Amino acid sequence: MKEIKRRNAWIAFSPALVVFLAGVFVINWQLWHSDQATHVAAARQAAKKIAAILDEAHAATATALNVSRSGCSGQGQFQLGTEAALQPHLRTILLIKDGQVWCSSLPGNRVLTLHPESLPDEKLQLLPARMMVNKRPVLIYHTRSAQVRVIVSISDIHLRDALYSDEDNAGLALSVNHQMIARYGDVEPLKASPHQDIF
Repeated sequence: MKEIKRRNAWIAFSPALVVFLAGVFVINWQLWHSDQATHVAAARQAAKKIAAILDEAHAATATALNVSRSGCSGQGQFQLGTEAALQPHLRTILLIKDGQVWCSSLPGNRVLTLHPESLPDEKLQLLPARMMVNKRPVLIYHTRSAQVRVIVSISDIHLRDALYSDEDNAGLALSVNHQMIARYGDVEPLKASPHQDIF
């Protein structure tokens, strides 16, 4: 008799347990999916901001190429300095000619990049702090024409602002040519942690 009561109780309890477990599964799936959608939206927003910064670098490159055609005069340096100052995310604009810094957006053709003439011909490159005069990492936007190389540097502060503008994108990092920059620290070799999305 006791066994029949137990079996009847188990039969009555089993559907309730199944419904409860199904509810827990559905809620967890919805939370996971919602978190993923939020993370993807944050990554898209960060990518748009990085693209806008690269558009600024492209516009600065066009100005630099115009300056290179007219020569690096005081007026040319002024144009480069003005372009670097007016574009909110740029640090410096350099023109390299015959293996030397020919013109700079900084007064007196100064540079913040140590040995910019030795940088490889990569369109984008992350430079670690040790390669900069002020010990701050930068993103380099590089263009080569027949006469000159144009190097535009973008501050790490602006890159991090673009990547981490809200709490939903705390796990993002920017990767360029097997180098990455994350929320804190210097440029490092590319490594992916389970809690970090790289784009």
